[in-house]
Amino acid sequence: SLSILVEEITDRFGIPSPPVKHLILTHEIRIAAYDFGIRKIDVGNEFTTIQFGPNTKVSVESILALLEREKNIMFSGSEKIKIKSKEKKLQAKTVELKLFLARLAG
Repeated sequence: SLSILVEEITDRFGIPSPPVKHLILTHEIRIAAYDFGIRKIDVGNEFTTIQFGPNTKVSVESILALLEREKNIMFSGSEKIKIKSKEKKLQAKTVELKLFLARLAG
């Protein structure tokens, strides 16, 4: 698993540098997205777009509940949602996305 790989890298090379930490975070998001059945994630300047696959494990009810609670999330077609980012830097947007996926899991 990814945590074992991170542990191995830390044992061999010490605490990962910020770019390596960001790479690890990016892969954590990819793994979580795959587990949810998310087909694609696009991180843009203002919005992050999440496209759900046909076999997504995320219920419509979960998405609707998030849309009600969080005004920065909106539908973008039948398979996508857009999240208006509060962050400007890519690393901060990545952390924001990871927190969103955690909320999506309930």
